[in-house]
Amino acid sequence: METLKPTADNLARIKRAAGDEFHLIEHDIVTRRAILLESDNCVFVLRPEGSELVIVCAEGRNLLKAAPKITQAARKAGFSTMRFHTERPALARLLNNYGFYEAERIFRARL
Repeated sequence: METLKPTADNLARIKRAAGDEFHLIEHDIVTRRAILLESDNCVFVLRPEGSELVIVCAEGRNLLKAAPKITQAARKAGFSTMRFHTERPALARLLNNYGFYEAERIFRARL
């Protein structure tokens, strides 16, 4: 795993996954509230929230290969839980193999 600098090229790698939240996520990375990390050609944005590590977004084709490395690093860093949000049910099912389970549902209204 490698921490990436928030260059324009590196940030462009998460633009699709970040969606409408891109500028907020970019700000969190630049201000070091979150980190940009690469593992197995996947790029992750990770943010600590107390004892929980939040996977803000991820982009790449080797997510399942990178997932155990992220989990192991989080455990080693002292986090007690990890959390991610997704609109892709298939991803949630695949990550069940790494100890993830549905803990909440998010509802949103556009105003």
